[in-house]
Amino acid sequence: MKFIGALIVIIAFGLIGLTIGRNFKRRPEELRALQGSLQLLETEIVYGATPLPEAFNRIAKLFNTEIGRIFDLCKENLRTKNGMTIQVAWEAALDAQYQHTSLAKGDIEVLRSLGTALGMSDRNDQQKHIRLAIGKLQTEEKRAIDDAQKYAKTWNYLGFLCGLTLVILIF
Repeated sequence: MKFIGALIVIIAFGLIGLTIGRNFKRRPEELRALQGSLQLLETEIVYGATPLPEAFNRIAKLFNTEIGRIFDLCKENLRTKNGMTIQVAWEAALDAQYQHTSLAKGDIEVLRSLGTALGMSDRNDQQKHIRLAIGKLQTEEKRAIDDAQKYAKTWNYLGFLCGLTLVILIF
């Protein structure tokens, strides 16, 4: 019985460590997807003159991930909640989807600042804000890659080692 309990503790802590390590690895991928989706949004706004709900819908279909879900939620907020501004719909989508991503709070803040410009100015101004956000996300991606290289394996091993340490201390 003690052996089974010890095994459960080690596996539980190991899984926690693996989950944290996986989040470090997923963040650069999500930041790349976010940059691609923003580039597509820029194209839709500047060259296609596409209404934002329709542009969000196209992006959500192309990026069928947690990142695409942000655009899908924003589109749904705009269509179902009459009178909701794009900024409020964008922030509500970010708040709802943040917990399902590996993005850091700084990444979300970059997106929040972008939301203040979406639909509120002319195409060129929106393009400038989107490019600024992409530039900031590229910087964050470089940091995320460094963090993933430094910490992903550490957390993978640390989870199992913490579980093993706990088992040794208890038994």
